[in-house]
Amino acid sequence: MNRIITFLLMLLPCILSSQLTVEPNDIDKKSRKKFEKALQCLKKKEYDKGLKQLDDLVTKYPGFLVAHKHLARNYMRLNQKAKAWQHLKAIDKISSKIDIPFKMTLADMYEEKGMLDSALYHVTLLKEIDGLNAEQKKQIEFRFKELEFRLEAYASPLDIDIEKLGAAINSRDNEYHPGMDAENSALVFVRRSALSGTGKNGDEDLFTSIVSTDTFSLSKPISKINTPFNEGAQCISEDGSILIFTSCNRRDGYGSCDLYISFKKTKGWTKPVNMGPEINTTAWESQPTICNNNKTIYFSSTRPGGYGGSDIWRIDLNENNQWDNAVNLGKVINTMKDETGPFMHPDKQTLYFRSNGHVGLGAFDIFRTRMKGNNEWNDVINLGYPINSKENESALFVDLKGDYAYFSSNKDSDNQDIYRFKLPDQFKPDIVTYVKFLVKDALTKMPLSSSIQFTNLENGSKELRTTGPGGKLLHTLQKGNYQLTVSHPDYVFHSENILFGNEGYKWKPIIYEIELQKLPGVTETESAHKAIVLNNIFFDSGSFELLPESDQEIQTLYEFLKKNMDISIRILGHTDNIGTAGDNLQLSQERARSVYTALVDKGISPARLSYLGHGEKIPLASNETEEGRQTNRRTEFIIID
Repeated sequence: MNRIITFLLMLLPCILSSQLTVEPNDIDKKSRKKFEKALQCLKKKEYDKGLKQLDDLVTKYPGFLVAHKHLARNYMRLNQKAKAWQHLKAIDKISSKIDIPFKMTLADMYEEKGMLDSALYHVTLLKEIDGLNAEQKKQIEFRFKELEFRLEAYASPLDIDIEKLGAAINSRDNEYHPGMDAENSALVFVRRSALSGTGKNGDEDLFTSIVSTDTFSLSKPISKINTPFNEGAQCISEDGSILIFTSCNRRDGYGSCDLYISFKKTKGWTKPVNMGPEINTTAWESQPTICNNNKTIYFSSTRPGGYGGSDIWRIDLNENNQWDNAVNLGKVINTMKDETGPFMHPDKQTLYFRSNGHVGLGAFDIFRTRMKGNNEWNDVINLGYPINSKENESALFVDLKGDYAYFSSNKDSDNQDIYRFKLPDQFKPDIVTYVKFLVKDALTKMPLSSSIQFTNLENGSKELRTTGPGGKLLHTLQKGNYQLTVSHPDYVFHSENILFGNEGYKWKPIIYEIELQKLPGVTETESAHKAIVLNNIFFDSGSFELLPESDQEIQTLYEFLKKNMDISIRILGHTDNIGTAGDNLQLSQERARSVYTALVDKGISPARLSYLGHGEKIPLASNETEEGRQTNRRTEFIIID
């Protein structure tokens, strides 16, 4: 509506400067005086009188172009679109000149009437005009692409069923901005209540619902977070331990709206604190999403240095546990208008956001893009109809598996409610899973705070995490081949291998309960040393030559021996029962010797090392299944007193 009025207002200078030349030569003197009086009435806002006179004139002179333009403009101003439409069509019929503001207005009107093909036709005519300047070409091309996209989107709607969440979540108030942890165990959202009897909105508060087997418990306010101020536009971390939200006009704020953070402890959420000047500015910061295992935040901001009104920015936690400078995501994502509501999926590649500056169906549409390098992005993709519509769409949240997308809408009522739908395959993120740890002392069974290093065996990248005091950690992983090393200064390290996301992979979480053995001499109560499986030692079938993927495990064992100079170990080789017992015994011996040799080559004294092959004699699992045989094919070490 505003755009149509703007274009028609742009016509007025041309009308006033050229009205005498565009009037038919046969208009009589009396009609000319009537026309001048009509313009005076319009200037005085005596619309009924002025428009009546103009209507009389175009009835008498159907080719009176200037009168038609005044009628179209003023009927549109009065929101009498049906009458304005009649005069717009008359102008199109009468005038041989291709006028840019008029054609754009006409295209808008055709679109409002659902005649997208006609709207596209008139914008196409504008593309053929010679002598357009760069800005005109840009505006016309954008409008052309917009109409072209809308025609295709409405003609080919996505086959999705949108489901409204039940009364445990939605109420008579407004509910919006949903988000969940990686386990889908808690839904966090904003509720804004109406002030009784006033017709006005109350403040925003954060609510949560416990989710069990896709059933939502009755939502409750997060009492330790909510205050008389607004708390909204939040995100919860993948492990559920961090809550970041937006609050405005607080005394400790830096700008109009700032980001605040709270941590979940045994007794509940901590008192929120402002995230500081590294993130918050004198401008507006809002709508965060925390990802990359709590090391990266994407958010919306109107701070200087952007491309438009609100842009999407990124900030990373460095090795010193400090926030680096915020980085704008660039012109592929951010436009001269507004980009808000970012959600970076745990796959670390797929970003969903809303924008009114990209080609879409309405004011704010939802888009998806994928990272292709360090702050480099592929072209954005509109999620199409009916996910997007003529209305303003809210921010989107996609669960870890990429199954469901959650959003809010007032499509079925006057209030915002929370909905979800199954995400079409073409918009899904990459495969992600989560690994959940419980680390304990092997003897006492008490939980341990330990370090866990994740090494990508395909590209060598590493990530170090720490379990909490309860020995627990949840970590998200993208598809790949990983070595996991659990360590503690007073314990023997433990390693695991994770390979997932290959063809035929079926999603499932990975859960470990790991018991670490104390080093000799650490405690007076000693237990018999158990063999430690080196889960990241790899050989080709029937071979005893170490594969390159084994290098990191060899390095881990080497560093353990360098740090604990008084420890000696025996390397043990095992096989499954495929083949003869004699061949398997020899193969296990050679494989154990390969690990021995690799350590000696790195500088470990042979006096601290020995090796032994057991062949198929000590299985850990049944050899009747491939999974069992894979478990039995292993390399271990044991500490020698």
